[in-house]
Amino acid sequence: MLGVPIEVLHVFADMKATMRGKILSLVPIMNAAGADMDRGETVTLFNDLAVLYPAAFIDAPLTWSRSAAQSVRGSYTIGTQTVAATLVFNTTHQLVDFVSDDRLRAAANGASFTRQRWSTRLVAYRDFGPRRVAVDGQGRWHAPAPEGEFAYLEFKLDDIIYNPTHAGGNRRPQVRGERHEMPARIAAAWPAG
Repeated sequence: MLGVPIEVLHVFADMKATMRGKILSLVPIMNAAGADMDRGETVTLFNDLAVLYPAAFIDAPLTWSRSAAQSVRGSYTIGTQTVAATLVFNTTHQLVDFVSDDRLRAAANGASFTRQRWSTRLVAYRDFGPRRVAVDGQGRWHAPAPEGEFAYLEFKLDDIIYNPTHAGGNRRPQVRGERHEMPARIAAAWPAG
């Protein structure tokens, strides 16, 4: 940020979320944890499954209801956290938006959280072998005025290599894509989300 290296480690394990940040790998600037973080990251996990790995929904702790034409409402439960989102599809049944009012946005110091609408708009799909995958989208916060709605992150997927072999014989997918810098107004408030 502003030319100074900042490291942020964000972990969601054993149904608990933490986010720690340091300037120059030395000076702590953030140490967030607790029920609000856990809830926010449960939404993030639900979002990631919807966008990146929808086949996991088969065995996931989800309940569904029809919300409107071309959309469904899902409730996702992990441990003590239950979050909900509306998944919106286009006429060819591709996910085009994931909208949740259960995600929590961190204050600049990471000490408090505010519930705020989060959406992930997907704008393009491409075939990778037999799979059709979202390759372009944005994660958006829907903040109240004067800030308003803005893209917090953008992603573009260029390539996927399925089942490459790594040292030790482990198989993991490799994904290559573009990195995007945060918009200046978000970077100025980092770590606000």
